[in-house]
Amino acid sequence: MFDSILVAVGSSFERAPWGWGLLALLVGGYFKLKPVLVELANKRERDLLEERAEEMASMRERMERLEEKLAAAMTRLAIAEEETRSVRHDLASTDQLFGNFLDRVRAKPNDAAAIASVVADEWRRAKDRAERERVRLAELRSAALAKQVSAP
Repeated sequence: MFDSILVAVGSSFERAPWGWGLLALLVGGYFKLKPVLVELANKRERDLLEERAEEMASMRERMERLEEKLAAAMTRLAIAEEETRSVRHDLASTDQLFGNFLDRVRAKPNDAAAIASVVADEWRRAKDRAERERVRLAELRSAALAKQVSAP
């Protein structure tokens, strides 16, 4: 079969001698255009690499912004959890204080006024502790907000 193809091509060049000229033009054109095609391929590859590098840089910047947002959200969550814990503690303290007051009054109903003054003192101390805790949490919140605002 390969022989028949060679015979057909060879005979066509015998019948039309311009076929050799066409073949020479095609082969010469290939060798003439090959450097241009290689340069085009290299340029396209460089462009693709530059595009990928730019995309990677923008992705890194986006990841950094998202990480900063995540850190800020986690800080807000930690502060909110701390506030919740403080409120629960205040509620438990108030509940315990009220329970103690009722138990003391039930045990000695005649001394209710003295018991009330002792419990009132304890209540004021508990309120002072709660207020100090609220101030501390407000400072934490403002520091976190200042840090978030100062970050570019």
